[in-house]
Amino acid sequence: MPTDKEPPVGLDELAKILESYEGPPQPRGKPTSGRQPSRPGLRRTGVVAAGALLVGSGLGFGFASSLTPSGSAGTPFAGTGFLPVRGWSVIQSGTVDANGASRAIAANVPLRPEDDLQDVPYATLESLPAGGVVIVATFTTRGDPGADFAYPVRVLPLTIAAAVPATGDRLPVPRELGQYRLQAGVGGTNVDARLYFGSAQPSSRQLAAAQRQLNRLSVASDRVTIFARPTIADTTPVTVFGSVDNGRAGEAVTIQAKDCGSDFFRVFAGAETRDGGGWSTLVYPRITTTLRAIWNDSASSQVTIRRRASVFFDKLRRGSGFRVGAGGMRSFWRKKVVIQRRQGGDWRHAKTVVLSDSLGGGTPNSGSWSQAEFTLSVPKGTLIRAVVPLSEVRPCYLSGVSRTVRT
Repeated sequence: MPTDKEPPVGLDELAKILESYEGPPQPRGKPTSGRQPSRPGLRRTGVVAAGALLVGSGLGFGFASSLTPSGSAGTPFAGTGFLPVRGWSVIQSGTVDANGASRAIAANVPLRPEDDLQDVPYATLESLPAGGVVIVATFTTRGDPGADFAYPVRVLPLTIAAAVPATGDRLPVPRELGQYRLQAGVGGTNVDARLYFGSAQPSSRQLAAAQRQLNRLSVASDRVTIFARPTIADTTPVTVFGSVDNGRAGEAVTIQAKDCGSDFFRVFAGAETRDGGGWSTLVYPRITTTLRAIWNDSASSQVTIRRRASVFFDKLRRGSGFRVGAGGMRSFWRKKVVIQRRQGGDWRHAKTVVLSDSLGGGTPNSGSWSQAEFTLSVPKGTLIRAVVPLSEVRPCYLSGVSRTVRT
C-alpha cells in the first residue's frame, strides 16, 4: 500500500515509463486545464476515490504488475484502465464492448483468483482487511438520454469529495464495509465508480491512498462513438447514440448509413451534442443497415442494425380464407411463408404459402409488398400466425412473425 509520503510522479516521468512499454514516442497530449474546485480537508465519511479507464488500450494485468510509478494527474497516455503503482493490483476488461461498456478494478490487496472480474469481486471483498481499498469502475459512452443525467460533467482529476455513500447497495459479505459511489461524465464517457473500504469509517490514510489512485487515471475515447439500442429492429424506432471527445454541447454529428447490398455510405440522419459531448437520435431503418457517425472529419466505428421482415396476416371477411403478406426494401415475390397453429404450448406447422402477388418495384428506393390468399381448415377458435423463415429473406432481413389471429 502506498505511503502518505509518496511523492507524485510528473508528466515527463510518466511519459518515459509509457514510452518504454508502448514503443516509439507518441505525440504529447496537453494536460487537462480545467480543475474542480478543491475542498479543504478529507472527511471520514461521504468521500471516496474513483477509477476510470481509457477506451482502446491493450494494457492488462501483466502491465499492471510490472510498472510502479507513484502518482499523477492529467496523464497524457492513450490506454485502457488505471495506471498501476507498487502495492496495487490492477486489471482491465479491455475496450468498450458492443453495449458501450467496459470495466476496471484496482485494489491495494491481491485480487482473489475465483473472482469474476466482469462483476463485483466478492471473494476479495469478503476477505478485505481493515485497511483495504477496492475500486470497481464501469465505463459507458455518453449519449444515452436516459442515463446521462445521473453523470454530472466533471474534469480530471476526479476528487473523492464528489462521492456519496452507496446506501442502497448492500453486499453479501460477512461484515459492514465502507461503500461509496462516484459518478461523472468525462470526455464523452460516463464513469460509475464503486469504492469499498475494509472499514465502515475509512481512515484518512485509506482516503489519501484512494485519492492517489484516482489521480493515476485517464479517461478518453475515440473522437466520436456510436451505439444503437436495440440492434434488431422491427416497426419500432431505434435509438442511436454516442459521444464526441471534446465534451462540448452544440457540436453537429452526421449519421451515415450503408444499406444491405450497397457499397457506399449515404447521409441518413443528424444530431447535436448536449453538455458533456453526448448525442442521440431516433432512426427507422427499413432494411439491415450499417451506421457510422461523422464529426470533425473523424469517423466512428460501425454498428449494424438488423431488420426483421414485416409480415401481415389477416382473416378475410368471407368464408375460411386468409391473406398473408410480407414487405421490405427487397421483393419477397415467390418467397415462402409458413402458417403455424397453436397446439398446447407449441407452434406447429399448418401450411406453407407462396407469395404470388407482388406490389411495388422492390428497388433500393422504393418498398415492395408481396401477398397471397389461401384457405385453412382448423377448428374454430384456433390461434394461427404467419412466419417468414430466415432462409427466405436473408441476407438483408431476419425472420419475421405476424400478429396472432384467432379463427
